Amino acid sequence: MRRIIVWVAFVWLGYGTGVHADQQTWNVFPDQFESSIIEDQTTRGVKRVVTVEINQPLSENRLKAMARSIKDSKRQYDMMWIWFRFPEPISTGGMSWATVTFEGNNLKEVEINGPTRQQILDAYRFEDDPNRDVRQVWISFDYVGKRYAFIVENDLFYFETRYLSNLSSPSVETERITASSLPLSSLRRFQTEEAKEYAEYGLPDNYWRVDSENRLRGMTNGKLAYVAYPITPGESRFPTAKIKQVSGDDLCKQDLQCWGKRHEVSAKAPCIAGVEYILDRVTAYEWTDGLLESKFPRFIWKPGKKDEGILIYLGDSMKIQNTIGGWIPVRYECDYDPNIQKVLDIRIKL
Repeated sequence: MRRIIVWVAFVWLGYGTGVHADQQTWNVFPDQFESSIIEDQTTRGVKRVVTVEINQPLSENRLKAMARSIKDSKRQYDMMWIWFRFPEPISTGGMSWATVTFEGNNLKEVEINGPTRQQILDAYRFEDDPNRDVRQVWISFDYVGKRYAFIVENDLFYFETRYLSNLSSPSVETERITASSLPLSSLRRFQTEEAKEYAEYGLPDNYWRVDSENRLRGMTNGKLAYVAYPITPGESRFPTAKIKQVSGDDLCKQDLQCWGKRHEVSAKAPCIAGVEYILDRVTAYEWTDGLLESKFPRFIWKPGKKDEGILIYLGDSMKIQNTIGGWIPVRYECDYDPNIQKVLDIRIKL
């Protein structure tokens, strides 16, 4: 059994790895990468170690140009190519490595190890607000998992991932992909992508998005972004386990910021109408919010109803008239069930 190990150093904008099936030095992009091969005397066969260093940020156009040079090349690369790209300058001070196991000429397993989510999180800062504490918003961008796709003769070959605890090194997360026997000679490219949607998880507008009509659907979740050149998805002729689909609704429903922001618009009109309906029958009132201000700028889980996804939208942009003609500020609360898009209760408090 042969094993190919790829060590990847985290650098400014991203990191990438590439491996040949033979023992020649990997030299696809000599101006971007340094690579080397070592013998590992502790195991049978030869292990290939490629040290990758990217010295400057890679623009989207440059990424596509580099990928296209592989696609358009006359040479047939019997290789595995893994590409990662950070959306912003970041350094975790750690290492990531991938172990690719072959039996004969058949791919058997891919195992990827790297710094934990928390380590990456500690180093990450949002482009539009560098002083923001990323821990406050991380849950909105929580890790779903990666989708892995081999490009085999223009077809997609998906693998299911599973996550393993690493007791010997708690600061390392391990992903393992177990594949059916796949002839390495048929392998052309190995692509990874985050399984998250832009709109559902509130990424800033200045993040690079993937055109789902022209490319595999995928987008960064605030941690990693990676995509190669446009391809046309097709059904694989190879039998394989399908990637586990994670419901975006289920993930968002676990996160107050994601769930509350998603349903803010649908809750606005009925909640306003509910407040006005009550006050119309009691006293005069005036809204005090500005033209571009929200009447319900805050939201919380309804106590005891988090699992059901029921929210309370809160605001204080109102004053009411008392019995002697004076005006006093009030607070108001709107219980809203996004599942049925219905107001459950309205409360107005002095």
